[in-house]
Amino acid sequence: MAVDVRCPRGPLYRDIDGFRLNAYVSVDLYRSALKYEPRADDVFIVTFPKSGTLWTQQIGYLISHDGSPAPDALEFYKTAKMKRPGLIKTHLPYNLIPKSPSAKYVCVCRNPKDVCVSFFYHTKGFAAYDFADGKFDDYFAVFMQGANDFGDYFDHVLSWYAHRNDPNVLFMQYEDIKADPRNHVLKLAAFLGNEYRRKLVEQPGALDRVIEHSGIDFMRSKTGADIKAFLTRPLDNVKDLCPGSTGVFDFHSPQVPASGNVASTMAVDVRCPRGPLYRDIDGFRLNAYVSFDLYRSALKYEPRADDVFIVTFPKSGTLWMQQIGYLIFHDGSPAPDALEFYKTTPFLEMFGAEDVAKMKRPGLIKTHLPYNLIPKSPSAKYVYVCRNPKDVCVSFFYHTKGFAAYDFADGKFEDYFDVFMQGANDFGDYFDQVLSWYAHRNDPNVLFMHYEDIKADPRNHVLKLAAFLGEEYRRKLVEQPGALERVIEHSGIDFMRSKTGADIKAFLTRPLDNVKDLCPGLKHFHDSSMKYPRTVGFIRKGVVGDWKDHFTPEMNAVIEAKIYQRLGDTDLIDVWKRHGIL
Repeated sequence: MAVDVRCPRGPLYRDIDGFRLNAYVSVDLYRSALKYEPRADDVFIVTFPKSGTLWTQQIGYLISHDGSPAPDALEFYKTAKMKRPGLIKTHLPYNLIPKSPSAKYVCVCRNPKDVCVSFFYHTKGFAAYDFADGKFDDYFAVFMQGANDFGDYFDHVLSWYAHRNDPNVLFMQYEDIKADPRNHVLKLAAFLGNEYRRKLVEQPGALDRVIEHSGIDFMRSKTGADIKAFLTRPLDNVKDLCPGSTGVFDFHSPQVPASGNVASTMAVDVRCPRGPLYRDIDGFRLNAYVSFDLYRSALKYEPRADDVFIVTFPKSGTLWMQQIGYLIFHDGSPAPDALEFYKTTPFLEMFGAEDVAKMKRPGLIKTHLPYNLIPKSPSAKYVYVCRNPKDVCVSFFYHTKGFAAYDFADGKFEDYFDVFMQGANDFGDYFDQVLSWYAHRNDPNVLFMHYEDIKADPRNHVLKLAAFLGEEYRRKLVEQPGALERVIEHSGIDFMRSKTGADIKAFLTRPLDNVKDLCPGLKHFHDSSMKYPRTVGFIRKGVVGDWKDHFTPEMNAVIEAKIYQRLGDTDLIDVWKRHGIL
């Protein structure tokens, strides 16, 4: 799950579990980082690369040491086992960051123009990128595609901007700090702890020392020189060095070992150990059905004011919600065939932007994208359906076994369970995706629904969805005789198995020679389905609690521990307790 990837005319990167990094990064250390459990006194310095990270680290160190700089680079880096008070540097987006309501997060944002230029020189200067002769116009293209290490600048910034008002987050602007360093140092000190601010104000010379020792001249001549000296000398005589330090500080070597064969494209097929075959495109994990060009066009789609997105993690009732939405739009009458259904409810990542732009309206856009990747518009509507991870895992296992493209027909559930728990499946980590949308559940153009609640009370939830789509749709269902009953009947499991599922199967297993005006994305989906036939139907059980027939007690303990760790602060816990999942 670690693959070295070369951008066309661009740098060399390393994709680990679907996230783009660089060749300095150790697979094991990176994975361990994502599992770190923050302490109550932890302070994270969060930036997109080249946004003043080292500068903010320096300021934070100086604040906690009365303005005195670190004596050397080893002391600066050693701050689990770090020296405290200290600061944890990270470039992770919000969905990947280890989270705790008692830890503190300082996010510094810098404008993308200067970031791009600085990142270009950074990339040229490190041998692992193999870009010493690279040109700025080529790097600019990589940056604008979001294909650089640590992902898309805009996605990263937005992921943190959405949490700028959280009580444990301080969101600062690089340019503001540059313009008024004294007041911003005091602001940061107060966030770290009012005792630090008081010291800077009351202790003679303390604030001046912080300003002086975080200035560009001092940092060039002392901090930068210390780091350079440390990274270019052997560590033979240094005791008690943590494993991450030895791994990271080997990066002065001009020869960085590759993790595998270097791909000549940003679309790389990746096999999990004892698990399925996936396709990583620009650092995001998908499956072999997905076209590189169509996926990338999907991310650039510009939503229309009348767009409605049906957003789910895979196997969370996506087809069911597409069916309900279609029925609401058509007074309870189902689509006459699968072609009509797909033309009205296109799959964004699979079909691409052109198909969505040409879709029949009113319609629905299906997607499994996390919030940071979704095309956004305040005038579009987003319906998010969340299903409990236990049933999702089981359903996703059968889905994966049944599609030839995954090459997992003989796969075992325990092996898939491991893949799922690592978040190494297609469309990324379940918990990250759910949390990315949960953070926006109260946005005026987002309707956040629970699969289990819809199953328990379909009538009221159909009316709730109809009202969100437009009050005129709700009124029709209430006032038009039989309309609501038709929606309930035609979205039931029996009808969807016998009609909707059968229509889809027939469409995807017959040639399209006589079908005119077929958009390229739907044609690609059809051709891929013919090339990689599936052995299971599109609709399996559609029940709550199927996990009970598959999980061992040990599996249940593992997934529940993760549920409480990642989602313990959300009301999802109450929903799932109400339905007997927890």
